[in-house]
Amino acid sequence: MLLWFAGLAWLLVWRVFRSPAVDYRLVVLGACLPSLDLLIGRPSPLHTVTAAVVVLASVMVVARGRRLAQRQLLSIPIGMFAHLVLDTTWADT
Repeated sequence: MLLWFAGLAWLLVWRVFRSPAVDYRLVVLGACLPSLDLLIGRPSPLHTVTAAVVVLASVMVVARGRRLAQRQLLSIPIGMFAHLVLDTTWADT
C-alpha cells in the first residue's frame, strides 16, 4: 500500500510540475505520512484536507524569509495532497 502512494505521488507530481527544484524524496514522505494511521489502527486527522493545509501554513511560517527552505519543504504538503487525491478520500462519507 505504501508503494501505491509513494510511486504514484511521485509520478503525479513529476507530471504536473516537471521541475528540478521539487524534492521528490519529501513528496514521497508527505504521501506516506497519512499512512501512519495504520500504526494507530483507526483513521487519523492526517487524512483530512485541514491537516495538509495546516502543514502548508506551518512550512510557510517556519521558513519565512528562507526561500530555498520553503521550496524544499513545500514538497511535504504537496505529497499529503497527492495522498488525498490517490486515496479518493472525498468518495467515502
